Amino acid sequence: MTNVELYIHLIHRLAAYDDATVLAVLLAQGAAEVEVRTTSRKLAEIDLAGTNIDRSKVQRAVARLIKRGLLQTRAHPNKWTGFTVDKDQLSALLTRPLPEAHRMPGLSQQPNSFLARLQAGTAIDEAAGTSPTLHTED
Repeated sequence: MTNVELYIHLIHRLAAYDDATVLAVLLAQGAAEVEVRTTSRKLAEIDLAGTNIDRSKVQRAVARLIKRGLLQTRAHPNKWTGFTVDKDQLSALLTRPLPEAHRMPGLSQQPNSFLARLQAGTAIDEAAGTSPTLHTED
């Protein structure tokens, strides 16, 4: 399983973008093997590159992940929090079957006509030396 596939599986299984994103970042930092010491501010601003998941959303996602048994924390007041992913709970989550997985975005193997046209256009644009653009009506 690639990082992208893992992330897509987390999004579908958790049914929550913020939770899946925070968990994926912690996994990438090794929280399934060792305790990762960080802060919710650092997760939001640095590790998530200031995306649409701010500090309060990170804190709420962490609370939900703890409630689901996927994450344990150990707080050091005013300094950092230690995050550890429960490998057994994560394995159980990832092995749980997804109903209709063949229809889910990112998991479906069905051809996507828009993507095929976009890739064909990109290949043509690259050969011509121009950059691909998507056109929308105003």
